Amino acid sequence: MYFAEIARLCAKEAARTWGTSLCGPVALVDAATGTIATNEPAPAAKRPPAFGFANAALDWGGTRWSTVVWSFIPADSLLRARLFMHELFHRIQPQLGLFVQELGNDHLDTKDGRYWLQLE
Repeated sequence: MYFAEIARLCAKEAARTWGTSLCGPVALVDAATGTIATNEPAPAAKRPPAFGFANAALDWGGTRWSTVVWSFIPADSLLRARLFMHELFHRIQPQLGLFVQELGNDHLDTKDGRYWLQLE
């Protein structure tokens, strides 16, 4: 059901927004049970440690996957579509040159850093 919905969303978007298709490997994961469902054959490679703990784009078996935590999937179809499209975008984000290297957040270990975060 979810994979058919994702396929319809991809077909409807048809690479109009970013000039490249959002369609690609998707994994729905439940970390608590280890349950996983994929829209493509799962690689034989070891699963990434973050699998099922956060919605994210991850490299798995040499391929970039959109992953969604099963329990985070909304019942509402519009919210679900937004979530799926958002996660599909993150899979192609690096090839668009929009991937930002994670930077340290050591400033949050300081009093001023926590203060400014609260103000924000």
